[in-house]
Amino acid sequence: MKKIMLSVIWLGCWSVASVADADEALRGRTIGVTCAGCHGTDGVGSDMIPTLKGKDAASLEALLTEYKAGERTGSVMPRIAKGYSAADIKAVAAYFASLQD
Repeated sequence: MKKIMLSVIWLGCWSVASVADADEALRGRTIGVTCAGCHGTDGVGSDMIPTLKGKDAASLEALLTEYKAGERTGSVMPRIAKGYSAADIKAVAAYFASLQD
């Protein structure tokens, strides 16, 4: 009986984590889609705009955080980044990092 209860508890925790991960992935994708106007579909930029697809999540998160804090200059990105929460930044960075060829 004890093993069954532990299994049920473990499965319950796993499913909550899976739902949270799915929500986080959806949040990142939803934010990421709005970046397509400048950074291209699926984060593939142009000569003037950097590609985000497949970049390291920690690096992207750091860049967005710097834009948000005013530590990095730009014409558009500082204004956009100011509208993101830390969780939004983490989610969108993870989204672009997850995109592979």
